[in-house]
Amino acid sequence: MPGKPASEIADLRYLDARSVRCPAGYLSDFQVCTQDSESLGNIGGVLISPVTRRCEFFVIESRGFLTHKRFLLPVEAGAIVQEPATLKIAARKDELDLETFTPSSVQQFSDEDLITTIFSQDAA
Repeated sequence: MPGKPASEIADLRYLDARSVRCPAGYLSDFQVCTQDSESLGNIGGVLISPVTRRCEFFVIESRGFLTHKRFLLPVEAGAIVQEPATLKIAARKDELDLETFTPSSVQQFSDEDLITTIFSQDAA
């Protein structure tokens, strides 16, 4: 699964999934699984572009007994919303090459980003 260069990811902003509501509920309530129903974790947040007003990545949080990992899932990967609160990816786990995400690699979505989002002429 192709990813964006680090320079492009740095231009994105992180927004916590507890702050993102869609018709099916808050993204923080969604579990992510593969086409064969293997769990990858929960949606912890999204990376969005204030300029284009597009969500580019889901941040998947996978918690283990002593571990806490975060991965980037490109929105264009073709995930489908299913009941109850599940985002299903059209691939098996062994087919995925998800990039590790470090929260400090991008800035949090700010009030200034909100202004950019509202008044951007470059929106897709």
